[in-house]
Amino acid sequence: MRYILALVAGAAGAALGVALGAAAGLLIASATGMANAVGEAAVFALFVCGPVGGLLGLGLGVWLAVRRRGFAAFAAHLGTTVVGLGGIAGAALYLAFGMQTHVNPNGAAPRLMFEIRLPPGAIPPPREGTIELHTSKNRMPARIAQAARTGDDGRPVVEGHVEMAYNVSQRSLILKMGDKGDVVFKINLSGVPKHSKTLGPWRPADHIFEPGKDRARPATAADAYEIRYRAAWAGED
Repeated sequence: MRYILALVAGAAGAALGVALGAAAGLLIASATGMANAVGEAAVFALFVCGPVGGLLGLGLGVWLAVRRRGFAAFAAHLGTTVVGLGGIAGAALYLAFGMQTHVNPNGAAPRLMFEIRLPPGAIPPPREGTIELHTSKNRMPARIAQAARTGDDGRPVVEGHVEMAYNVSQRSLILKMGDKGDVVFKINLSGVPKHSKTLGPWRPADHIFEPGKDRARPATAADAYEIRYRAAWAGED
């Protein structure tokens, strides 16, 4: 019971300490003229004074709960309270972000911008229904540029993009080459990928599904399929 009381008192003290610390930070910023710099006062109050006040409030709350038991009890309860609050905070962050289904629940989904380099002499696939993003939650057709361009090495390059709507751990881009089979590229991006202004390095394909075969085989350098890509968020470029 005493540990629960210390946990509750510590949490309440930390919350009150953050609020009072931030308020004190704004007063200090105003008195020193810091408030004249755009955003500087808020950063000082929220990220410097607020956390300091929270730590002081946490310690004070635990001390008030166990002050009659001496310093040893205070130290033990303070440690337990910090661990408990850390666990609660970690669980809250996991629920807020780790279990988030959509990449951007309140806005447009980021796009996977890609270029696929085909083998020499390969005929580019049709624009409709030949490239898809596969995840554990959905399949999304990609939009392909009007026509394939010729790369510096003379090989055809297909450009396109596809929405990454879901927060998943694995994504694969599938290129359907008709009687040549399906080419699988693993997309090595996080569940909520960061925006990038430039395409990454060229990467070889991972697997090939050949017509009439039950299983995919590993792609080799002789297959000569390569991809490079980036994540693009609306308004970031």
